This record gives sequence, structure tokens and C-alpha cells, in this order.
Amino acid sequence: EDENEEVSELFQEKTSPTLMPAGTYAPTVSHAPTWDGYPLTLLIQLDDFSRETGFSITSADKKITYLERRQGYYKKSQMVVEKVQIPEGVKALLTFTDEGGDGICCENGHGYFQLYSDQGSLILDESGIFSNGVNRTFVVGEPQTLPPTVSSSPTVSVAPSFNVFPITIAVQLDQWSDETGFSIQSIDGSNTFYDWPTGSFSDQSSDLIFETVLLPRDTEMNLRVTDKGGDGFCCLYGEGYVKIYAGESAEDESALLAFKSAEFESDLSIIFQAGPAPSVSPATTSSPTDSAAKTSSNGLTSSGWCDTRNGKLVDDTCVEVTLVMELDKFSAETSWSIGSEDGWTTFVSRPDGYYTEMQSQKIIETVYLPDDGGKYQFKIVDFMGDGTCCWAGNGWYSLYEGRNIEDESSQLFYGQGDFGRERVHIFQAGSTPSPTTSPPTHSPQPTVTKYAVEVNIKFDDYSSQTGWYIASVDGTVLVDRPPGYYSGNDTLTVVENVRLEPGEYQFSALDANGDGFCCQHGIGYYLLNFNG
Repeated sequence: EDENEEVSELFQEKTSPTLMPAGTYAPTVSHAPTWDGYPLTLLIQLDDFSRETGFSITSADKKITYLERRQGYYKKSQMVVEKVQIPEGVKALLTFTDEGGDGICCENGHGYFQLYSDQGSLILDESGIFSNGVNRTFVVGEPQTLPPTVSSSPTVSVAPSFNVFPITIAVQLDQWSDETGFSIQSIDGSNTFYDWPTGSFSDQSSDLIFETVLLPRDTEMNLRVTDKGGDGFCCLYGEGYVKIYAGESAEDESALLAFKSAEFESDLSIIFQAGPAPSVSPATTSSPTDSAAKTSSNGLTSSGWCDTRNGKLVDDTCVEVTLVMELDKFSAETSWSIGSEDGWTTFVSRPDGYYTEMQSQKIIETVYLPDDGGKYQFKIVDFMGDGTCCWAGNGWYSLYEGRNIEDESSQLFYGQGDFGRERVHIFQAGSTPSPTTSPPTHSPQPTVTKYAVEVNIKFDDYSSQTGWYIASVDGTVLVDRPPGYYSGNDTLTVVENVRLEPGEYQFSALDANGDGFCCQHGIGYYLLNFNG
């Protein structure tokens, strides 16, 4: 590749953006049953020689085969999940075979197999210690009423019994889909549950793909994404991202567990917990709404830390606060949390992707906090590092004690959307003096005047090749628009406003192809205006 061409100039001034718009989501499909009847789930942890292993589930007399995977069916070492439906009450036979005569364990791995009922109850739990084959009989149905036949305990340690939970992975690929792969691993990396190696998606250029898997419930997992090209799968070649949902569908945004853009180099790790999403989407009405909670028949509601009845706080050990927030048009990038002053404990949070469908909307949400000695930490984060303001919108946020957001004396703090990647506020509420007797704690206002600088860029036919940045004289980059940032703006003129403190700065224009943005490909230019 040609080296970037760089042009530098000196002038006066600082600020924001970077984006990755989210895509639309298509539903995923649950596994189709292979037989009418009672649903069963079989988990198999294969060893290093997965091609040697096969199994079948038949009637006890072997006259009916409900599901079969012959030797050679499995191509890689991983945990696999198979679903089957068998008439309830049938006595069935599960048979495993191994061509190598050494089972699925020991020096070649730590294999095992487990069979679960439709309700998640464990029917069979076996180690991979056998030679050429092993047979296990069981009765189809809930084991509480129909006890399974289980062999004696194995002589070596086996994987613990666990319930499983469905997780759906949505991946938006770029043009070079054959470079991308991903796997689901244990946190320490010792166990790979599922693996889609590089090359798995060779014929799915720029596709949005979905994979639904079953994982040990309430267990932390690592979704490890790799890119052979070392440039992620975004920016110049597409608008890639990864989303993780609780359940078997990618339609319900309230089930979103994690959302990351594909702007990385060779390796990206996303830690998540296999289980239900922690909360549901808040209302976006003009009046405060209660945070996600569970209501009983007598009207008593529990939000995890505090109790309410019919929408009113009844727990005198808790504090009620209301967040008002104006989002920008890339609302999926914004997240926030409120926790203890030291940041070790989180009382309530809204993760990346929580506000995906709320572009440029005003959010008003009431939440409840345990009375933690009066001091709390509020943290707002934008994962793309450009806050919630400027060219993408006019975002801001404010927190109030109680529900009356019209009472200025109840305001605990206020912040503009120009916070970059994150901002933290320490505030007092509850057992501390009321804001009516002590002025509310506001985030410090800048004492230095900032001046507006207008950046005008006229692109040529290849806007994706053009970028720029503003840096201080010591080289610290304050505003960054890398090549690829303006993809889709061919021949257009873009105007951005940034605010910088008095001082000397360096403006640098970049072109990924090394030929500027002019001449045979168009008449491009850049222009900086200071305070108009």
C-alpha cells in the first residue's frame, strides 16, 4: 500500500465525533425438531479427534432412530449442541462410538456428554471415559417423575452439571468476510465451546449473519473475534459490528447483552454472561418512568436493590433519582451506570446498545439506589469516543433527586454531550443535606474560553480515502477523522465545528491512496474558519 500523504498547518484550537451506525436486525430461527414429541438437548464436549466420534439416539429395541451423527460428521474439537424430539415416556438408548477406541477424554481432551429435558433438568451426565463405545438408557420426560438410568460415577473428574441458556450472536461482516472468524471460549481460554475459524464465511461478503448457541447458564464467556487481515471488519470495507443477545432471536433489543463495533486490528474479545438480559428498555415519554422491576400481585415491586408499591418508593433505605438525557443520532453508542462512590459496586446500568432504537430522543428514567452513605458515582460512556453532541446531535444529560425534574433545586448535576469517551460525576443524594439547603453539585465548568473552529472539506470521488486530525503542538491528537470515516460522501462538502482553547495547534489532512483529493478524481479542498 502507498503511504499516507500528510499536509500540516498551524492555527488556533479542540472536540468530538467518530461513528458507526448500527444496522437493522433480522430474526434468527430456532433449531427445527427432528422428531415429534418431547424436546431434549444433548451437549457434547468433543476431544482433539472429533472425527472419530459418533452417536445415535434410538428406541431401546433399536427399531427407531431418532437422531444419528456418524463418525466423521464432526470436524473440529468443540462443544456441540444437538436437539431432538422424542415421544414422552419412551425408553430410549443413547449410544456413543469412537473409532480410535479411546473415548473422548484423557490425553486427547476432557470430553463429556450431558442430556437435558425441555425444562433444563439434567437427565444424563457422563464423562468421556470409554473405549470403542458406550450405551446409556433413559426415559423421555422430566427426571423428577421419570428417573433416568445413570451409570456409576466416573473415576476421573468431569465437567460440572449445569443448566444451559440460548445466546444469539449477530455479526455484520465487511467485504472481506473470508478474513473473519470467531469463537466462544471460557474466560481463561481453556475451553472452546464453539468455533467458526477464519474462512467460515468466505461466500458471505457484507452479510449480516446469526448464530444461536446454548451455553452454561450464568457463566461468563469470552466471544473472541479475529481478522486475518489485521484491520477488523469495518471502516473502509464496510460497517461491521458484533451484537450478543439473550435468547434465540436478534429482534428484541431489550435482550441485548453486548454491542461492539468491528473497529479493531487482529483480535477483539467481548466478555458477556450467558443468561437473561439484566433489564428492559426504558420508556421515552415526557414524564419519569420506573426502572425495570418485577411486580407482585399486591402491587409491591422489587428493582433488585429497592422496593416500590404502585410506582412509589416504599423502601426508606433507598434513594430515588431521575435521569434526563438527550441522545444523538448514534444512540447505540451511549451507556451509563450509577454505583458506589469508589466505583466497585454498580446499582443500575444501561449497556452499549441499550438505546439502539432511540436515535436523537430525549430519555427520562427514574431509578432507585440503596442509601450508600449519600455519595454515588455516575459514569457516562460513548464507545466510539465522540460523546453525544456536535455534528451528530446536541446531546446533554442531567440527574435529579426525586421525580420532579421541573424543580431546579433538585438538580444534582448537568453535563453537555462533549465528553469524548467518558465522564464521571460524584454526587450526593439521600442521607446527605437536601439540595434545597445546599446548592446542587454541578460538574465544574471550564474556566478558559473555547473558540469555535469550522472545518470545511470538499471531497473528490474517493471520500473514503480522506481523513484529517487536529493535534496540540506536543503531538497529542485532539480531534481525529481517520480515512474511512467519510465513506459514502463522494464529491460532497462536509462542515464540522470544533471548540478549542486558545493556543497553537496542528491540522493535518490525510489521503490513504497518497494522491490527495483533487485533479482527475475531482476538485477537493479544505478550509478552516476561526469564529466565522
